[in-house]
Amino acid sequence: MKTFQQFKEESEKKFKNTMKSTAKELVSPFEKFAKSGRAQEIMQQGMGLLFNKIDKAVEGGNKKYNEFKNKVNK
Repeated sequence: MKTFQQFKEESEKKFKNTMKSTAKELVSPFEKFAKSGRAQEIMQQGMGLLFNKIDKAVEGGNKKYNEFKNKVNK
């Protein structure tokens, strides 16, 4: 029967090796994607969508602000 210390040491080794191999499997494709031009395109498209949403929100807010300001100034 294994002692707790032996079990702990074995599980730590297995866990480290498993995590390292998993990380290598995940990082490799992501690195290739990040270095490709496609990642930059997707980021720019995402930022464009974000700015469009923000612009719409600001326009709506400005409209409400101007209506309120006109009521107050009458």
